[in-house]
Amino acid sequence: MVERAAAAIRRACGECEFAGMSAWTDTALLATAGIPGIVFGPSGRGLHGDAEYVEVESVYKCAAALREIIIEFCA
Repeated sequence: MVERAAAAIRRACGECEFAGMSAWTDTALLATAGIPGIVFGPSGRGLHGDAEYVEVESVYKCAAALREIIIEFCA
C-alpha cells in the first residue's frame, strides 16, 4: 500500500520522501481496527500554533497526489 501510494505521489510531485512522525492522528484508530493508513499533507510550519501555515504550492501538489492515489487504488 505504501509503495503504491508513494509511486502515485511521485507521479504527481516528482518526489516522495518518507519520514517518521511522533504526533498522534486518527490513523491510530484506524490501525486499531485493522485498517492501514498513510499520513501526508502539504508543507508548512507551526502545527496547531498561532502562526500555523501551509505553502500554497504544496496544497496544489497534495491535490494532484490525492488524484493519483485515487486513480491508483480505484481504477
